Amino acid sequence: MNNTLELLALILIISAIVNTFFAVEVLFKQKGGKGSKGWGILDDFHHLFDRNSVRNFTGIVTKIDYKSPLKGMSSGILVNVKNDAEEMNIWLGPAWFLDHQDEKVTVKEKLEFRGSKITLNEQPVMLASEVHKGSETLHLRDEHGYPTWCGWKKRSASFKF
Repeated sequence: MNNTLELLALILIISAIVNTFFAVEVLFKQKGGKGSKGWGILDDFHHLFDRNSVRNFTGIVTKIDYKSPLKGMSSGILVNVKNDAEEMNIWLGPAWFLDHQDEKVTVKEKLEFRGSKITLNEQPVMLASEVHKGSETLHLRDEHGYPTWCGWKKRSASFKF
């Protein structure tokens, strides 16, 4: 009887350890959350946004590409924008989010972008937080760089019903 209980306890302990390892593996595989495909707040790309490098850039859109900014991410929208002094590649966000917006960015439009200028793959780029088109504004990130497409975020301590 004693050996049976000890064997049962050992089986339960081994089962708990295996289940724990499985749960940790699943969590790491889903790092950015269900459906974010590399664009979530826990993913590497989100952490590239630098609040200290935020600036404005105005110019004419010359090219729009659907591509992945980092390996393993789903496609995002990258626009090339030129003005008289400079040319800038600007990441707007995930295609799955932007394709469902009412207003679209098109080639030959003059737009104003606000975002974080960083270096990605040894190239200067901007991670857009806002796009201004006439009197309309597309908000892509808040002042802290939190992406609009991530939806839910922690409630501020001062929020009351």
